[in-house]
Amino acid sequence: MTENLMNLRPMRFRKNLRSWYLKNRRILPWRKTKDPYHIWVSEVMLQQTRVETVIPYYQKFLQHFPTVKKLAEAKEDQVLAQWQGLGYYRRARHLHQAAKELQSTYRGTLPRHSKELKKLKGFGPYTSAAVASIAFGEAVASVDGNVSRVISRLFTTDKNIESYAQEILDPVHPSDFNQAMMELGATLCLPKIPKCQVCPVSQDCQAKKQKKWHLYPRKKTKKPSKVLWDHVCFLYHRRSDSFVARQRGQDDRWAKMWECPGIESETQHTAPLELKDFLSSHIQFKRELSPLAIFTHKLTHQDHHVHVYATEVKKKEIPSSFGQWIAVKERHNFAMSRLQQKVIYLSLNELLDSSQ
Repeated sequence: MTENLMNLRPMRFRKNLRSWYLKNRRILPWRKTKDPYHIWVSEVMLQQTRVETVIPYYQKFLQHFPTVKKLAEAKEDQVLAQWQGLGYYRRARHLHQAAKELQSTYRGTLPRHSKELKKLKGFGPYTSAAVASIAFGEAVASVDGNVSRVISRLFTTDKNIESYAQEILDPVHPSDFNQAMMELGATLCLPKIPKCQVCPVSQDCQAKKQKKWHLYPRKKTKKPSKVLWDHVCFLYHRRSDSFVARQRGQDDRWAKMWECPGIESETQHTAPLELKDFLSSHIQFKRELSPLAIFTHKLTHQDHHVHVYATEVKKKEIPSSFGQWIAVKERHNFAMSRLQQKVIYLSLNELLDSSQ
């Protein structure tokens, strides 16, 4: 590590990086504030999500929950509803839980140091460092995927990334430095074809000098995705313009979110019969249950092959244990995954078209 650091001139590196950043940084809403809460929300949303996608969610979320106190007082369903469509819902739950901790322990004020922030739900090494450095000016390096790639190429290594980042951190301007490193990775030091010719720190980059940028960071062997078959039914009552939905349990990837009745299976052929038996024991159909559409929904480690069924029901009475009726016009107030949103969209189009 020492030998690698000797190949980089820290003062020149920091000066060139910061100068480039101040002239070329993207104008983003969370860069216009020093409010620690707002910065925290943006950092959580930006995890594994593109900037362009995050901006409208960030703005809408802060309109509903402008302070830590407002977020802490909200119900989980309300928080998930505002997060709907952004994905990785565990982030929203952790954000909500941490807000409650902040309100009860710190009177709604975020601690100024990363070590204290790490004690809160959902504050890992990156988030705690990002908030502490950007909002409070703590000299601590924050390393996300973009920064990790930049460091890996600067020093042609996949080891001790966090240590390298801390060593080259600008202690005078830690906020600008961390954001500049993220910006560099997001806009110039790209995964496939980096823009070395316009990079402000290319003279310090060992991967460029050795023409080995394509080797760093080294690719990890990706585990094959688990394949699942989802058979989901949209049950519609035309007179009330409503459909049946139920809330998932507490301990899975879509915990406490709403969904149409269905069966998830690791085998392709048994689920349709199981679904029909399950539904017919609770409800009467106006028409035969038949497949409407099939689509694939990919998650990080799972591929869902979704079979959509849609039908109208004769009566609105259903057991409370089966689910509840949700008015179509009110569906946006209920947190649902993108998979479920697509099921509802396809089903409504089919049922409404068939009635004309």
